[in-house]
Amino acid sequence: MTNASKTSAGKPRPRGRPRKIDRETALAAAMDVFWAKGYEGASLDDLTKAMEVSRPSLYGMFTNKETLFSETLDTYIHGIGREPVVAFDAEADIEAAVEAFLRTSITNNTSGIHPPGCLIGSCASMSAIDMPQVAAKVLAVFEGTREYLAARLAAEVASRSLPAEPSPSWRASMMVDLMNGYAVRARAGESREDLMTELPSRVRTILAAG
Repeated sequence: MTNASKTSAGKPRPRGRPRKIDRETALAAAMDVFWAKGYEGASLDDLTKAMEVSRPSLYGMFTNKETLFSETLDTYIHGIGREPVVAFDAEADIEAAVEAFLRTSITNNTSGIHPPGCLIGSCASMSAIDMPQVAAKVLAVFEGTREYLAARLAAEVASRSLPAEPSPSWRASMMVDLMNGYAVRARAGESREDLMTELPSRVRTILAAG
């Protein structure tokens, strides 16, 4: 009698190859879970279900939940998180550049594609107090963004496109503060339309002479 699990030669049939898991796809799925529920609120069941992986596969790819969270932050920082700065860079006129930065921040915080708010500003910052490596990432993002914006604003002052006061660093800090404020407000349920309504006055405030 032939054993169904063996070939005609009596040798075991080779097992099928395990499904190949795309790391970037898995990270994108995990990112949305953390974004929606925060680090503490995201259970391993939530993560494995969204990523379509088993717990052993999750641990094999990322070691633990904390490492997975750290990698999702990197995915966000180098992807969606860069978009306001990319929009800022794309405009030659400084007023248009500031408006593009804030508009993109509002749009991303209320996209409907991802959870409302910002993974860094409204989620990761909540975990920073207990996770030093997350705190370092959050601070690096905020400081790096401020410095980058300030450098462009300083160049505008040098070319006399902007008054020297308030300082470029003050203007840059206000832009980052507004970006984070939009994340919190979107997380709380404010609509894109409401946030966009005040955009022109925010741009004027940032660019006004001191």
